[in-house]
Amino acid sequence: MSQSIVFPSYPSVTILVAYYQGLESEKLNEIKSQVLAKNPEYDFCFLSPACIVSQDQLRSSLYKAVQNMVRGTMRANTVNTEALFGLSPVNNLNEAFKRFGIDTSRSDLVVVKILTKEKNTEATQQEDNEEMIKQVDEKLQQLLGSSPVEMTDEKLFAGADLARFRKLFKLADSPENTPETYSQAAIAGALLRGM
Repeated sequence: MSQSIVFPSYPSVTILVAYYQGLESEKLNEIKSQVLAKNPEYDFCFLSPACIVSQDQLRSSLYKAVQNMVRGTMRANTVNTEALFGLSPVNNLNEAFKRFGIDTSRSDLVVVKILTKEKNTEATQQEDNEEMIKQVDEKLQQLLGSSPVEMTDEKLFAGADLARFRKLFKLADSPENTPETYSQAAIAGALLRGM
């Protein structure tokens, strides 16, 4: 089942995140081609977890994307692309797609859906969130033919390509590097992009 994220600063925006493992490369190629064709059925943010080492890194990117969407300051055309771009330490959208977009050589995928709605009471919002999660999970089951697995920092870190990550974020290879070090480097690199 997808995880639901609602940032206190933006209560009218609900973010659903799902982590998939064991996907076939043919399915990933199909998803990639449908996303490039701008098929509205595939209105999700599909991310390769190769350089995603923690949920905090992902949340930081999602917060920045939601903030830019609400403020009207997005650099990308869609909030999905903005979320992907927010992960990158490089100030080039094409490079961000190469590094964080769908990687057909891997069998795992992080899928994000950003939903906006009018302000509701807290009770109504909880019911709406549960219904939205159910609908999005059903849609993803239909598109991917698979069910999500629980996303944890341990799974993300274990599945990350650390050599590629160190090169991208310019982090020295050291035995003292911990998962927290990698996560902090990713968040700082993305925040400092373009300064």
